[in-house]
This record gives sequence, C-alpha cells and structure tokens, in this order.
Amino acid sequence: MKFGKSIRLQAKSNRGKHYLNFKLLKRKIRAMEEAIHNGSMDVAIQENHHFNEILLCDLGRVDCSFHRHLAEVKALVDAIHDQFRYLKTHPRVIRHLASIRHSASLAPYSHHRENGNGSGLVGVMPSTFE
Repeated sequence: MKFGKSIRLQAKSNRGKHYLNFKLLKRKIRAMEEAIHNGSMDVAIQENHHFNEILLCDLGRVDCSFHRHLAEVKALVDAIHDQFRYLKTHPRVIRHLASIRHSASLAPYSHHRENGNGSGLVGVMPSTFE
C-alpha cells in the first residue's frame, strides 16, 4: 500500500487525530515543478508560498492534536496513581497485602491446601504438621 493511502486509512480510523495532508502537499510540489519547467517563476513562488502555508497549518493541527492526547494520557495516569495511592492507604488493602507478604514468606517451608470447611479458601499450612 502506498504511503499516502496508508495515512488516509489511519486518519479515517483515528477520528480526532490530525495528520498531514500529503496528497495536497504533493499536488503543490508538482505544481511548483511544472511552473519551474514552464519558466513561470512567479507561479512557482506563489505555489511555494501556498505549500508553506498548508504545511504550517497542518503541522499546527497535528501539534494541537498531539498535546490534547498527551493531556488525556497524563490525566489517566494521574487518576490511576491517585487510585493506587488511596488503595495503598486503605486499611483493608493493607491487611490483605500483609497477609500476602506473610504467605509468601512461609512459601518455602509450606504448601497450599484447600481448607476443609468447604469455603474454597486456600490456607497455608506448615509442611511439618502433616
């Protein structure tokens, strides 16, 4: 697939993101080449000016789109960080993490087995008591 077609497909599937209009920029370059080939330097200069305007405008849109998406990602990361910080200080989570650490410290000397009370919970029993 050609690069220009690939970019257009990407742009269609990513609404809200801006891409450079390569097709229009290519047309402006061809118009400049044709004007130079025909000896019309005034037309070539005008096409070059239009090319620069289009390029700068598209780059501005891409930059705005990038910064908007970057801000969204930063907001998500901050929200996740805040939730993690809250969970880290929540007493129930602290007890659960402590029990996991305790179980992990016993792991080399014990094995896991299901409790006999039918709860389906896994208990940690020292292997010397079997």
